[in-house]
Amino acid sequence: LLVGVINAFFVAVIGINSFIATLGTLFALRGLAFVLSNEAPVSLANKDAGSAFGQPLIGPLTPRILIFVLVFIAIQIFVSRVKMGREFFAVGGNRQAARDAGIPVNKRIFTGFMISGFVAALAGVPGTRLVVVGDGPERGRLERLLPGAHFTGMLHGTELATAMASLDVLVSTSETETFCQVVQEGLASGVPVVAAGVGGPVDLVDHSRTGWLYPAGDLAAMAGFVRDLTGDESKRAAFGRAARRAVDGRGWQAVCSQLVGHYATAIERHAGVGPQDIGLLHWTTRRMVKG
Repeated sequence: LLVGVINAFFVAVIGINSFIATLGTLFALRGLAFVLSNEAPVSLANKDAGSAFGQPLIGPLTPRILIFVLVFIAIQIFVSRVKMGREFFAVGGNRQAARDAGIPVNKRIFTGFMISGFVAALAGVPGTRLVVVGDGPERGRLERLLPGAHFTGMLHGTELATAMASLDVLVSTSETETFCQVVQEGLASGVPVVAAGVGGPVDLVDHSRTGWLYPAGDLAAMAGFVRDLTGDESKRAAFGRAARRAVDGRGWQAVCSQLVGHYATAIERHAGVGPQDIGLLHWTTRRMVKG
């Protein structure tokens, strides 16, 4: 009831967006419970549990608290004053109505989950600085969302190799990788890799030896693996050495020879089956089998 009254006051009286008000109340109450219980669960049978509310809790305005307040103000402005922000909020409120209004629903959902989730996960990793290598149409918005991050822009050749080798940990959040050249570049640079455990990285990252593979979409696990490596210099160095050794034999000649070997194996196994009538592939396969 108390939470409902607080939210109603923020939304109806002050005019704060309902989503922001609810989220802010949630964080505030969880933080209050964290302080009052001294990081421990409080039993309902504890008669003295309520007395803690009478203790003075207001302390100095720390940079962390100030940033927290400013972030909520920025989100409030974004979802109420900016077109894209209003579209995000509309998608969350009624997806079908947003789609009928011409809002690119799938794009907004994809962008929101990938960017916001990734940023939120890494925000809690102490002693780290996010470095974004590359360029694209979302760079300007990411720079506004991540003022503390360093954006290198598009890099090639020696500049790219230098940037890659200067990283402590390479994080690859993509869930659609196939050959996954980025992960191989990190391993070749002696940098441990944290990547989604799906697609190409599964064949490249030796879990708990050259890096960590987290379940796709589990950003809390991703952040935990980043903390594990950034907080342990000796482990990070050992992972880096193992990463370099793991790709020593993966030059283009070796990789292409391996690929040709897979093709040869496939042709040998299906040589007696005969070509399937699927257009151009039919003609190509027949030539390969006869040759």
